[in-house]
Amino acid sequence: MKKAIIMLTMAVSVAFMLSCGGGKSKVETSPEMQEFMDMIKGSHENVSTALAKFAVENLQNHDITMYDLKNATAVAKEGNCYTMEAEAGVTTRVYKICWNGNKITSIEFVEMK
Repeated sequence: MKKAIIMLTMAVSVAFMLSCGGGKSKVETSPEMQEFMDMIKGSHENVSTALAKFAVENLQNHDITMYDLKNATAVAKEGNCYTMEAEAGVTTRVYKICWNGNKITSIEFVEMK
């Protein structure tokens, strides 16, 4: 019985790790979007730095800079917009980020998981 519980625990652990994706995007991204996500490394300062580099002036950022985001991944793409998920503590925050050329033109908070 003890062996079965250990095997089950190991199987669940491996399945969980594989489902996390390891921070790799599930969709092909532009070089700018990938660099933006790579700059998000676990602090709100990283998010602010990334936005300073890529956002248009006076962008409404929907408080994205308030969170210590990490492991950002693009999970969907529609036109010039990406749906990005990023870990924020024990939650995952989802944003729709739209680009025009090499600048972010809009950020919309979608949901928290």
